[in-house]
Amino acid sequence: MNWIFGYGSIMWNPEVSYSEVRKARLTGWARRFWQLSPDHRGTPALPGRVVTLVERADCDCWGLAFRIEESQWHKTLDTLDEREKNGYTRHFLEINLATGSKELCVTYIARDTNVSFSPLPSAKETVLNITQATGPSGSNTDYFLRLRETLESLEVYDEEIDRLNKAFVEIER
Repeated sequence: MNWIFGYGSIMWNPEVSYSEVRKARLTGWARRFWQLSPDHRGTPALPGRVVTLVERADCDCWGLAFRIEESQWHKTLDTLDEREKNGYTRHFLEINLATGSKELCVTYIARDTNVSFSPLPSAKETVLNITQATGPSGSNTDYFLRLRETLESLEVYDEEIDRLNKAFVEIER
């Protein structure tokens, strides 16, 4: 197993060396903006929001799978462990590559047991949080837009992104 599955910023900014990238699907999981980001897309005073995965039997989460050369595997995990340190833990899951094959991969998930896990009751509240937060990695709005654009380029419909995009449009009116 030498695959990393990215479903958030890893898709457009992996920060690791890889030999191959493929569109991939993770069955039984949904992408949600339920993780606070006081270190990348916000500050401790105004944390931004980034995506995590939540188990949903009726959902699929599309993203990108990156094949890592064996010689780079441990270095890659060290890099991603440091990057994803705010509440994310490493998980080993099976993905379906768009080519039809199944592969075991590593992905990072922030579970509801970490202090930064914070679902909001409405899309409007989530978007208001996103539009106000900026951190060392840039604005939280940019994170959302990059994620939306990446999924559009992959021709992926995502329920969460669609719901939040509608709230962005409502707020802009």
